[in-house]
Amino acid sequence: MRAVVDADRAVRARSFLDGGCEGVLSALHPTISWAPPVLSIESRFPQRDVHLHGQGLVLVPSYFCWERPIMLRDQRHAPVLVYPIARDLHVTSAGKRSLEALIGRTRAAALEV
Repeated sequence: MRAVVDADRAVRARSFLDGGCEGVLSALHPTISWAPPVLSIESRFPQRDVHLHGQGLVLVPSYFCWERPIMLRDQRHAPVLVYPIARDLHVTSAGKRSLEALIGRTRAAALEV
């Protein structure tokens, strides 16, 4: 899991270097669209606006977040956008061996599928 999350973070870092904030936000997830200064997220819940007021936005890649991104909001902290990572990213053989050591070869193969 760590290898897949690390691979996603590397993709996001490259997006930022190549296209700035706009590059990262426009490529986060198919349900997210960026039209400055508005970040839109398709959701099953009623529409709501989150105004950043200069706080920024924390992006959190998640292996366990399925289907759609989730917005976490606590007035004391900057808003957090948890988004599902792309599960088709290449996992290194070292990461695969670590998983096999942890849960066994058969279970690791089943999880990979």
